[in-house]
Amino acid sequence: MKEYLDFLKIDYSLDPYMVRGLDYYTKTAFEIKYEGLGAQDTLAAGGRYDRLVHDLGGPDLPAVGFALGVERVLEAVDRENISLPASGQTDVYVAALGEEALKESIKLIRELRQENLKVLNDFNPTSLKAQLRQADKWKAKFALIIGQEELSEKRAVVKNMKTGGQEIVPFSELKEYLVRNCSCSSGGESHR
Repeated sequence: MKEYLDFLKIDYSLDPYMVRGLDYYTKTAFEIKYEGLGAQDTLAAGGRYDRLVHDLGGPDLPAVGFALGVERVLEAVDRENISLPASGQTDVYVAALGEEALKESIKLIRELRQENLKVLNDFNPTSLKAQLRQADKWKAKFALIIGQEELSEKRAVVKNMKTGGQEIVPFSELKEYLVRNCSCSSGGESHR
């Protein structure tokens, strides 16, 4: 977790004495705070619980969960003058193939979301075929495919989910390409 936070240059502080009030947490517990909301400044909190599903009679599965204060989040969004995208359609689904590609894609996802694009991915990526099915299920306009070859050549495959056409786009041009094509695209058509 700390490695990803450092990689994304997200500030955090460690509190080895934090208690979330529930004894089923294992390893990581967290709180996301927003200064300026007074004593109730926690926007979200949660953690990892590796034994909870099993303890409740289910299979032995690790899990992560959190609770979110919707009113507090909306207040923080308002204070930061953040505009939320109006469309419910997914702009981009990022299909990462391998751990290195996933790590690099997380940075890209963050940049694209800062451009108000709706971007989804799977943090437990499966095969490319399965990820493209997810992109189709979520009605993504584009699927962005990043694997080891793409990483070494600093480029990505951009697949238009409506037409099936693909283009190879250098990482340096990817954000501009997707912003332009997602904002001027209707129903997933790419205009270049």
